[in-house]
Amino acid sequence: MHNILLIHGFGADRRQYRPIVRYLRRHGFSQFYEFEYRKKFGQVPIAHLAQQLDDYVRQNIREPHVDCIAISQGGMIARYFIQRHNPRLIRCCITLCTPHHGTLAAHLLPWKGLMDLRPGSPLLRQLNQTADATPYYCVWTPFDLMVIPGWSARLPQAAKNLRVWSLAHPLAFRSRAALRFIAACLTAEKLPR
Repeated sequence: MHNILLIHGFGADRRQYRPIVRYLRRHGFSQFYEFEYRKKFGQVPIAHLAQQLDDYVRQNIREPHVDCIAISQGGMIARYFIQRHNPRLIRCCITLCTPHHGTLAAHLLPWKGLMDLRPGSPLLRQLNQTADATPYYCVWTPFDLMVIPGWSARLPQAAKNLRVWSLAHPLAFRSRAALRFIAACLTAEKLPR
């Protein structure tokens, strides 16, 4: 049985990953932990949101390992959590349109959480210089209108970066190709490379 931790993205809530949960339920998955963080519009640093995740995990998760599916900014929260809080909990991390190398859209407002997502930010440099043992699987689209440029959602050390041809950010992680990829990553004994 797979236990799946879900983390939503910027400005969203648990409704954002409902299509993923529905798809996975149809394919036999039943145990989901739905982390919903506060201050989701970039007002606070990613480190603060990762601390909220750590608190949630300590209160709710008793299993030794979970798989993580993280959307957009949620992927950065997951990476920070894995590197700084609990590197052994996450068996694999699937990120969907996560700005691993930043996004130009983060220059719109001078909020601390958005500043963390700017290309070349200290947080991104730190996360991208540190290798961790958790295997990552990433979905990205070259037509992303939130992660600009779209290739910024690729992670060089990922076991697999899947490009989907979706016309916008939310359509990419709801696409049939992305949903099949997520299920394949979770069900394969040896995760896809």
